[in-house]
Amino acid sequence: MIIVYILLGLVVLLLLLLLLPAHIAVTFDGSFQARAGIGPVVFRLYPPKEEKKKKKKEISYEKPPKKSKKEEGVRAASELERLWKEEGWQAALSYLCRMASFLLEAFQRFLDILVIDRLNIQLRVASGDADITATDYGKACGVLYPVLALIKSRVRVRREQLSVQPDFIAEKTEFRLEFRAHVILIKVLWQGLRLLMRFLVHTSTDGTAEPAGERMIDNGRKK
Repeated sequence: MIIVYILLGLVVLLLLLLLLPAHIAVTFDGSFQARAGIGPVVFRLYPPKEEKKKKKKEISYEKPPKKSKKEEGVRAASELERLWKEEGWQAALSYLCRMASFLLEAFQRFLDILVIDRLNIQLRVASGDADITATDYGKACGVLYPVLALIKSRVRVRREQLSVQPDFIAEKTEFRLEFRAHVILIKVLWQGLRLLMRFLVHTSTDGTAEPAGERMIDNGRKK
């Protein structure tokens, strides 16, 4: 019974861990900083921690063992290369179509479960010249506002702030960014399992569903 209790405790602990959010925070205010973590545990991604100077290792004059020619020359050929060599360009193109469809689906599924908690962009455009500043200001507005609208249409954004202002007195542009997002681990696991099943279907040659790439190739052959 003790073993059963231990296993149940491990399962409960695993479920609790999966319910925790994985989060990332990126800030830029003259210097770039990035942090990530799971639940209350946070670690720094950038800038990296300064490593302590390691003691110089004694120089060894012994020659390292040579790798055998088999170890250096033997590499597993990719599926695309195999299809291209063995079955022709039609099979390789069909494989690329299936993989492209799978990657697009995987990207969209990840966006569905991603939550942006805060997106703060502040840009003060300046160049020292009024004409250049006005031109750059118009270009910045023409890029940032459509990009923010696109992000909000694809991802859930809780709080966003975009401020673009021209400064005809200053001589240097100032840019600040604050980005915070999270995703629940159990949702990542669930979507990962679904994508794995879809991947098996996409790569299976015995599937009943015919990919769009294969239909295009077959239609070309008939013509």
